[in-house]
Order: sequence, then C-alpha cells, then structure tokens
Amino acid sequence: MGRGNYCPNGELGYQWYIDYENYKIDDEETDYELCDEDIRETLKLVQKRFPSFESCDRYPHDSYRTYWSEHILLENRFFEIGTAENEWSEAVFIREKSDIWPEYLNLCRKHFEKYKKGIEKVLLDFFEEVYVRNGAWMSSVLKREELHA
Repeated sequence: MGRGNYCPNGELGYQWYIDYENYKIDDEETDYELCDEDIRETLKLVQKRFPSFESCDRYPHDSYRTYWSEHILLENRFFEIGTAENEWSEAVFIREKSDIWPEYLNLCRKHFEKYKKGIEKVLLDFFEEVYVRNGAWMSSVLKREELHA
C-alpha cells in the first residue's frame, strides 16, 4: 500500500492498524478523540478476556523522542499493550516488556500467540476491518466477515 507503518520493538511484538478514514468528519477533519475512545473500549474487552492484564496509563521514557509517541494502556508481568500514532492510522500493539529475563522468553512465546489471536478477535468484533503490517511500508486488511466465515 505504500504507507508508513509503526512497528513495535522487541522479539515478540505485533500490531494492528485502525484506519483514521473511519473517523473522518469531513475532507479536512478527523475525530481522533472518538478513535481513541473506541480503542480504549476494545482494550477493556481485551482485559476482560485476559484478566492478567492490568490497566495503566504511561508513556515509555523515550517515547517523546520518537515519531510514534507510544502510550501503554494495559500490562501484565511479561507484556504491554498500547497505542501509537501512525501516519494514516492508530496502531494497537502488543510486545514483550524490555526487562524480561531470557529464561522467561519461552514462557512468553507460549502466551504470545494466544494473546495475539485474542486481541485480533476483539478488534474485529469492534471494528469492521483492521490492517496488519506485512512488510516495510506494506499492510493488508483483515475484515470481520473473513474472521467469522
């Protein structure tokens, strides 16, 4: 598609993109607050599905130095879930915490796929479609009807 895509750092990271086009008020204005509210509602559903995640409200210490301004909204012992501004969308991401001891990485890998599939299902239950990164500057669309087909 040729659009910039946020990509979380870390070995175990994944992201979905919510297109700002869904929140256009007119040709020049986008309702970013409504987009943020909808994403927060979906993350509440993620938290219900995975009770080990607790609510938080923090910005990584180096986020102010990056273009992507990350905001962490849920975390458990091993992972954090948050949002990041993207050129054309709001990214929702999961990644392992940066302070994970190497001996816990296999345990993290075991849970990562379960979390990834669960988050994707919740997002597609809430939004008609989400985008996923499939390469540098590339993304593809996932549609709700494809998930439930």
